[in-house]
Amino acid sequence: MNEITVGILTISDSCFEGTAVDSSGPNLTTLIRTMQSSSLKIEAVYNRCVPDDRHKIEDMIEYWADELDVDLIITTGGTGFGPRDVTPEATRTVIEREAHGLTHLMLAESVKITPFASLYRGICGIRGQTLIINTPGSKKASAEFVQAVIKCIPHALAVIKNIDVTVKKDHQVIQNESHQGSCPHSHSKVDISKVAHRQRNHQHLYPMIDYEVALNLVLENCISTESESIDLS
Repeated sequence: MNEITVGILTISDSCFEGTAVDSSGPNLTTLIRTMQSSSLKIEAVYNRCVPDDRHKIEDMIEYWADELDVDLIITTGGTGFGPRDVTPEATRTVIEREAHGLTHLMLAESVKITPFASLYRGICGIRGQTLIINTPGSKKASAEFVQAVIKCIPHALAVIKNIDVTVKKDHQVIQNESHQGSCPHSHSKVDISKVAHRQRNHQHLYPMIDYEVALNLVLENCISTESESIDLS
């Protein structure tokens, strides 16, 4: 995969009506270009703004995915608890497969920054050969969500498009990195085989006892209750 096209879809009534300035969309455009490398180029980035209208969101995603063959669509806005927040519902209607892992990764990373990230209801999914990612509406939050998965996106697109050479190359890089970093103490002079056999000076707070002794102690200290047998036949 050498070149990809990206669609940044801002979903906001106020931005669409001109009563607010869209800062999230342009910021995501700048951020997504950081994915560029010697093996991946951003051929074009489409930017559009639609209101919080489920059908308009669906129509734009379908148009970009089906007519323009956009590889990656990132939405910003409409993922919260507000009555007009319908981006997840619109996205779920048009995708064919959901990408739960990307959603969980974005949420897990963002919750580390603020507990309010738990109010995010967005999803990620696939339509044809297009990857679709929902992000929150604020400039800061949308950037944090994309940054959480930005390293995964090129590989995800390669898998979606079944580009075997790229997929195998990515897997080889991952394996090499895991081997190189599998043991951060590989140069330590400590003899690991002796660590578990060293004498310990502290005493256990709770001494070990036999199973039978433990069971008897439990039975002796249990409060017995009356039981009643019921014939269910």
